[in-house]
Amino acid sequence: MTRKALLALSLILVASLSYAQTDSVKYTRDFVFQDGIYVTIEAFKNNKPNLTPENFKQYNPDIEYLDENFFENKGVVGIARRKVFYPDSLGNTMEKTIDSLFGYSIGNYLFINRHSLAGIGFRAMRVFRLGIISYCFDVSPNSRERTGPLSLLKMKKSSHNTLLPSTEHYFGVGNPKVPQYLFSFKSGDIFEYNYSSFEKLLQNTDSELYLEYSALSDAKKKDMLFVYLNKVNDKHPIYFKN
Repeated sequence: MTRKALLALSLILVASLSYAQTDSVKYTRDFVFQDGIYVTIEAFKNNKPNLTPENFKQYNPDIEYLDENFFENKGVVGIARRKVFYPDSLGNTMEKTIDSLFGYSIGNYLFINRHSLAGIGFRAMRVFRLGIISYCFDVSPNSRERTGPLSLLKMKKSSHNTLLPSTEHYFGVGNPKVPQYLFSFKSGDIFEYNYSSFEKLLQNTDSELYLEYSALSDAKKKDMLFVYLNKVNDKHPIYFKN
């Protein structure tokens, strides 16, 4: 390769690295997610919901945006298979069933759809600790969320947010009565919240922390799971498109 070609290649690499740094932003607790429905995980990582409160009716005139009926009776085939229309990146109108949507954001609260292993139905999970490995919990069927996602926004200023799904005030971190999950930001896969699943995710994320964690007793792994989840998320920040 000639000297000029090497110089040109170097300039291209520098330019691409500079673009990559300015094209994304590091996630912090102050990060603001755009309100709307993310059809895919790619839309989520770009922080560009396909459907928003502003354009939803344009594509779905017969459905109310995230009202009490939108995710009602989660797991029931009739609701789960209802079609939702949305624009793709080229402006073409596409369609998906509600159970195949990735998730949504409202008032900076994130929810991800967990699809049934049987291929029928779904449940919405609240993301409590977002990171390279996220901690999520199933929405309680007895909670106020059954009245619709938009009602959460109206109630979020109440004392201690007691009406919001919250591991601090509503469930308690590690409450075995509430289905809990781990979400892989890399792959988009969802796992049961237990030390065995976490250990496998940690092995593919950070070898140093994995060796520390794997050396613990099973009882200690269970006790220290959330501690190590915070450690790996602090060490491996995630980025969203600017």
